[in-house]
Amino acid sequence: MIEGVYFACVSMAAGVIGGALSEPLFLVREAFRGKGKLLFDLLSVMVILFPYLFLATFAHFPDFRYYFWLFSLFGGLIYRKSIHRIVAFLAKRLYNKKKRKG
Repeated sequence: MIEGVYFACVSMAAGVIGGALSEPLFLVREAFRGKGKLLFDLLSVMVILFPYLFLATFAHFPDFRYYFWLFSLFGGLIYRKSIHRIVAFLAKRLYNKKKRKG
């Protein structure tokens, strides 16, 4: 039981890392419309799942379970909805502070 919770937390952390890795795709995505956005969304999901696959392979996770992928996607969603905003806010503050100084 405890092992499952551990693997779920690691999967979620891998999703957060994948969310950070997919950030450039979200920036490029804004230039496209329609099917182009769908393509970048699918690509970003694959990028979010990549750290999970890397960890699962090298850390010898137990047999494949779909809910580990869901935890990884949830970690990517956590990045997009919260950590991304925090980083953007801090970057804006640093930019404004530097602009006032210089």
